[in-house]
Amino acid sequence: MNLYFRIIWMFLRAKFGKSLAIWDNFTRSFLVWPNDLDVYGHMNNGRYLTIADLARTEMMIRTGFWKMLKKRGFYPVLAGETVQFRRSLLLFRRFTLRTRLVGWDQHFFYMEHYYHCGRPSALVMVRIRVIGKGAREVTPQSLMHDFGESGLEPERMNEVLKLWNDSTRLHWEELERGSEN
Repeated sequence: MNLYFRIIWMFLRAKFGKSLAIWDNFTRSFLVWPNDLDVYGHMNNGRYLTIADLARTEMMIRTGFWKMLKKRGFYPVLAGETVQFRRSLLLFRRFTLRTRLVGWDQHFFYMEHYYHCGRPSALVMVRIRVIGKGAREVTPQSLMHDFGESGLEPERMNEVLKLWNDSTRLHWEELERGSEN
């Protein structure tokens, strides 16, 4: 039930919150509720991803990117995510989540979600593909151009993202080689 309240609250904040630029850091505070916990008494690992979804959606709405996508009949889908945990989030602890766009390449947008509760708690990286009608892929470069960000370099990726993509590609190749046997 708590998630429904968070979704409604997110849409209200997005509608009435101040606008953001696409490259702004977006920070939101949350509280760990009882239904966020797993059997060990800390926030469930899946809940980190769900809360990141909410923050990412609010950020896209407040930047106007969501409206542009919807107007063109496009929608974002997750193509990959990775999470690293440092410190547990416990019941009724307040934590902040910083969300930011870190770059794009020919296929994906990359976003970072950084959880902080006095000290770093978790880091979530997501790879987002935008799909159009008929499941056709839309390039990040064309979307950024349509969004008025054409003056930026077409690819803004750091070494961490390149390593993540390389390791993912190698892993899939290994799995495919193994399935041929």
